[in-house]
Amino acid sequence: MRKQRKRKEEPTHFRGEREVKGALDSLKTCAECKRSLSILKYNVSMTDYYGRAYTKKICVDCDGHHRKIISNIKKEYAGTKPDKCMLCETKTDELEVDHCHETGAMRGWICRNCNTGLGKFFDKSDLLIKAIEYLHKDPIKKPPKKQLDLFEDEVD
Repeated sequence: MRKQRKRKEEPTHFRGEREVKGALDSLKTCAECKRSLSILKYNVSMTDYYGRAYTKKICVDCDGHHRKIISNIKKEYAGTKPDKCMLCETKTDELEVDHCHETGAMRGWICRNCNTGLGKFFDKSDLLIKAIEYLHKDPIKKPPKKQLDLFEDEVD
């Protein structure tokens, strides 16, 4: 039988029929511009296990600016889209624009998995190098048996 999660009580507000995490009068700091703004200045993103929506990490102004950059890049590079991801080389016609978040410069066309993966590392090459080193390290050895287990083996 599946154990049911207990819903953590957190302040929420409604936008239409959607329940959104965060009190209506709360402030949130934009991850991009660092301004502290009303939670209403953030678009709604994903939902949690209980169907409550989250707000994005960046404000509507920064989100709009980001969307404009992507739109301009897509127009400028429309005829250059390859048939496979420029990172993992998976063949797909659903490639996304990869760009530098500091300069706005286009880096290439990559699949959603690669784009999400790079995003999780915040475009920081030092973190990616650490991840590569981590993948190449030896696995952790199994811990020795617990002392209690040793005694149980000896008792009849």
